Amino acid sequence: MAVKRVAARRAVIALGLLLIASLNGAAGLLPELFGGRPLLIVSAALAAAACEDVSAAVIFGAVSGALADISSSGGIGFYAFALAVCGYALPTLMRSRFRSNPPSALLLILCFAAAVITARYLVSAFRSGLFDSAVLFALHGISKIFLTFICAVPLYFFDRMVMGGGR
Repeated sequence: MAVKRVAARRAVIALGLLLIASLNGAAGLLPELFGGRPLLIVSAALAAAACEDVSAAVIFGAVSGALADISSSGGIGFYAFALAVCGYALPTLMRSRFRSNPPSALLLILCFAAAVITARYLVSAFRSGLFDSAVLFALHGISKIFLTFICAVPLYFFDRMVMGGGR
């Protein structure tokens, strides 16, 4: 019985990730703030990682990252790696260092979203040679972090609801 419940819960989360990945590229659907749009797939992967165990979170993170990479650049790379690492680190921290409650989970989601978006900015700045573009990051990156976090909040509570109030 418990195995069927876990499989059904993970299937619902996987279908949600696929739906969010398809909505992520829809033009005009998501709000913009100072030119930054939220990364829904990053929000969904981090919300799932906060609610799942390490192995499922790594798989959800890697698949979500691959979907984000395919939709943004056409190849699998940065987001797949970054969200897989987040899928390992976030539930590990939730289990070992933080209390497993919504405020600490949302704080970790904010920190990991900021880390992923900042790292992506630094990688793209390094590749293109725009090291002095801190103003661009201040306007575009910070708004993207804020909007990604705002989108992660309802996704986190949806994942907790699917878990049945779990961890």
